[in-house]
Amino acid sequence: MRMWWVFNGGAALGPLLVLGGLSFGIPVAFAAGVALCCLDEFLAIASGARSTPVMAAVFAVAGECLVTPWFAGAGLGLASWTAIGFLRNFATRQSSVWWSLS
Repeated sequence: MRMWWVFNGGAALGPLLVLGGLSFGIPVAFAAGVALCCLDEFLAIASGARSTPVMAAVFAVAGECLVTPWFAGAGLGLASWTAIGFLRNFATRQSSVWWSLS
């Protein structure tokens, strides 16, 4: 279980840094969060878990259209997609642990 958190910690920390940086006006935290989200997406593509970043791009473009300035919207959209991926992985991990115990 600990190794799972080590490998998925960036996916959890990235969106939190983006939200914290955007909410409290800390650009360094926002940029670090976006960088972690980009790294998570890159690693997912490099490992073969995803073939193309289509949904990440869709979320980024939607964020650009909804939030000003555009780069904040793109970062928020990417963070949203990363958070959805993390929650999907977390739910899968937790459910597999739950069902293996019964």
